[in-house]
Amino acid sequence: MYVLIAAVVLIVLAAGFYIFSIIPDTSRQEECRKFTKWEYAHRGLFSQKDGVPENSLEAFRRAVLSGYAIELDVQLTRDKQLVVFHDDTLKRMCGENFRVSDLNYQELLEYPLENTEYKIPLFTDVLELVDGKVPLLVEIKLPHHQTTFICSVVNDQLRTYRGEYCIESFNPLVLKWYRDNCPVAIRGQLSTKFSSKDGLNGLLRFMAHHLMFNFLGRPDFISYHYLECNAFSYRLLRRLFHVPSMGWTVKSQRAYDKYKGEFDTFIFDSFIPEKE
Repeated sequence: MYVLIAAVVLIVLAAGFYIFSIIPDTSRQEECRKFTKWEYAHRGLFSQKDGVPENSLEAFRRAVLSGYAIELDVQLTRDKQLVVFHDDTLKRMCGENFRVSDLNYQELLEYPLENTEYKIPLFTDVLELVDGKVPLLVEIKLPHHQTTFICSVVNDQLRTYRGEYCIESFNPLVLKWYRDNCPVAIRGQLSTKFSSKDGLNGLLRFMAHHLMFNFLGRPDFISYHYLECNAFSYRLLRRLFHVPSMGWTVKSQRAYDKYKGEFDTFIFDSFIPEKE
């Protein structure tokens, strides 16, 4: 009998801890709706066919002209310049195996994006180009070995920006920084089903996949890989808390049509969404 009671108590405590860990901030759902009514061009409206690389000023200009909100990635150079670039290294986009964080900005300018005329832009240049015409979804790249200093740099540069923006990151410490230091900014937790290649142990991968670090940053919205929409925690957040959500990254009209009922909006690339 005592064993049964103890087991029930442990189950209740575990369930309570789980619910506590995944709860989002539900106080600003209406404010989130002004972001989820847009669709987001992933790293700008880039096109390899047209010679327009991802995260380039031209890709962002094309997104603005086409009326799409913009998802982009920011990280710091060695000299603490905030640049718009996705990968940790230049290998895929510039053909050189240097880490962005190991070069200063002037050195980065020596390596064009995909052998085009376009260079890795500063975040301030992107802000000047977009100028509030469409919302920005700013993904802050924060590898687990780095401090949250980048958050203060991003926040300083957005402080006087007159356009609408929200913040997202895979790293819950980014959301915690914003929760503690800039709580007015809308913040979103990025997640997916992680693999061992992501540098996390099995327990951390499990918790991140199931949004169990939400207790740190209490996100306003969830940005989830669209193929993982049946994950238990994501489903639970949608049903219990009606958390606003974005699906990433949809790359075809077929996928867009199939999964549009699972998310409030999408981050897309490689095609132009056809709306009903």
